[in-house]
Amino acid sequence: MKWLLSASSRLNFLVEKPERERPTSRGIVRVTRRFRLDTALSLCGILACLCGTVQAQGLIWSLPEDGQWVRYEGTYTQVAKQAESGETNLNLNWQRKITLKSVGKETADFRGESVPARWIEIKIETGNVVDNALQTGPGGVQLYKLLIPESVIRGELFDKSIEERPVFIGGIPIIKGNRKSGDLDAISLEGGLFQIYPIVALINHDRDNVVGDETEQVTVPAGTFPSTLIQGEKVTETTGRRSTNIYEVTRSADIPFGVVKWTATTTTEEKGSTDVRSEYKETITIKEEMQAVETGSGAESELGN
Repeated sequence: MKWLLSASSRLNFLVEKPERERPTSRGIVRVTRRFRLDTALSLCGILACLCGTVQAQGLIWSLPEDGQWVRYEGTYTQVAKQAESGETNLNLNWQRKITLKSVGKETADFRGESVPARWIEIKIETGNVVDNALQTGPGGVQLYKLLIPESVIRGELFDKSIEERPVFIGGIPIIKGNRKSGDLDAISLEGGLFQIYPIVALINHDRDNVVGDETEQVTVPAGTFPSTLIQGEKVTETTGRRSTNIYEVTRSADIPFGVVKWTATTTTEEKGSTDVRSEYKETITIKEEMQAVETGSGAESELGN
């Protein structure tokens, strides 16, 4: 499997191969990948300390009619601490916009078959508000255009086609795509598994998600939607680093792509490689709070095929 976010050295990612399973106080966890991001935004240097695993479908739980879109707005904050003293040495606060658009249909080859597919565009803008406008600066805009087989968007965390042993859905398979980072030229992405976490959103689904049984009316700036709540916590660990991701995702079938709002926090702790776990010290906390502010139709692509 080819991993899209490591497709080009221009993205400056460090992606490590899967490590063995490790026991923790929360049970066995599988450490699969570590990311290092180095763009013009200072926030991205901090993401180098995150440990993350491939996660479920995140923000795309359903495919709306072609041309429909949804925009989320909210905050993205980061606090970095000295491991030795616990003193805060960096406290950053940004505003963030994430826009999802359905921008075309076509029939394409997927796993040896000709299947219906959708072009989905995701735009992430992070920066400061100046004169009522979001100023992102160089590297503050990430834009993806992905050709996704319609059949892979299931609206579930598990593939239940095998009743005896449902399979956790670990990402979004794509046929091809494009990516544009800041002012750089767009690059092509080969088919593989697209990961929402941590670049698009901090939602890092775990197999033990708690899905609410009740439907509640949830109101956000985009409207009021009958919704259910998904909650979860994922812990990944290497010899000297532990990362804990806690999230709440509010889902609704009545909003394009299926997510009304979410809150997610990733906390990174570090220790010496030979120290016991009680020596872990918090070094970085990143928090994202987003809600749908507007939906519409008539979406157009910002990237070519």
